[in-house]
Amino acid sequence: MSGLLLFAFDIGHLRGLVVPEHGVLIGRDFVNMWVGGKLAWGGRLDILYDPDAYWTAARSMFPGLLPHNYSYPPQSLIPAALLALLPYPVALATWLTATMGLFVLAARPFMRGLPLWMAVLTPGALINVWAGQYGLLAGALWLFAFAAIDQRQGRAGLSAALLTVKPHLGLLIPIIWIARRRWTALGVAVAATLAIVAVSALIFGMDIWTDYLTKAPATQGAILDAPGDQLYFRLMPTTLVALRGFPPSFGVVGQIATAVAALALLWRARYAAAGDLAFIAATATFLILPYAFDYDMTVAALGFGLTLATRWRRLAAWEAPLLCVAYLLPGRMIAFGAVPVGIAPLILLGALWVQVRHATDQARGAQESAV
Repeated sequence: MSGLLLFAFDIGHLRGLVVPEHGVLIGRDFVNMWVGGKLAWGGRLDILYDPDAYWTAARSMFPGLLPHNYSYPPQSLIPAALLALLPYPVALATWLTATMGLFVLAARPFMRGLPLWMAVLTPGALINVWAGQYGLLAGALWLFAFAAIDQRQGRAGLSAALLTVKPHLGLLIPIIWIARRRWTALGVAVAATLAIVAVSALIFGMDIWTDYLTKAPATQGAILDAPGDQLYFRLMPTTLVALRGFPPSFGVVGQIATAVAALALLWRARYAAAGDLAFIAATATFLILPYAFDYDMTVAALGFGLTLATRWRRLAAWEAPLLCVAYLLPGRMIAFGAVPVGIAPLILLGALWVQVRHATDQARGAQESAV
């Protein structure tokens, strides 16, 4: 419902391609990909990671656009440049169709008999479509990596390397692979990542990587430190953002505590079946990161839905409502106002505990049956 409200607001307030009330285009963050691609073709990549110069360039293409910034690593310019060859509406439709199709394909081994179309109708997937973001692509690469974790390590490593287009989302993958001794996957991921960096530097120049590594972190830090109730804070389910109303030390300590709890639960489930571990690790990622948005929760939301659908009869009385709230979390914060302090990370932590409990119980039962 919340996702439909967001779509309805944007469509109802459109003036051409622009939603004037919010200073965004239809497809919202996709404008960054399209503008970044245009700058690549125009030889103006020196301003890509300069927020003021970038916004000036973007506003020259789309008058009325409020401040935007380009925060993706340079390899993102390869698909961005291709999409920028198309008119903006066609490029947006192409991007969403392609990433939705890829996510459905990647989700197929995990759906446990449920219809494939359900994978792209979760709140996490719908708010990603509304935001025009990378969440479906990143989610597909994540699922490809976990689907191949045991039998096709080379494919898993390549998927993880491609996931560096959103590098923070893949934070836990090398930790899990080290714990499970997936050395081939880890080696392929490192080699492929270096190759991706080399190719993008060859195409766009090494200076773009220098700019990204020196300027993008400062821009993201400024986003987190911005005063007031910024609209984008309602898209961030992290502990650091949830505790913004308190002294900064509260947020740091709270974020560390949440991350430690998530890592402890993840460690407990490190040998779970890949079909469970993919969703456990996805949930844990949003508890560990201080900088994350709910439009990237495509895998996490799917995991909550699958646990509800396939383990309903084994869930405790309090577990089902908790998973329902976690499933519905993406989009609700921005559609209905900020949730009370601390609620979003607490919901995710509780949902992670439920996921780990059922995954480890199932793994233990399988071991006992084998004996």
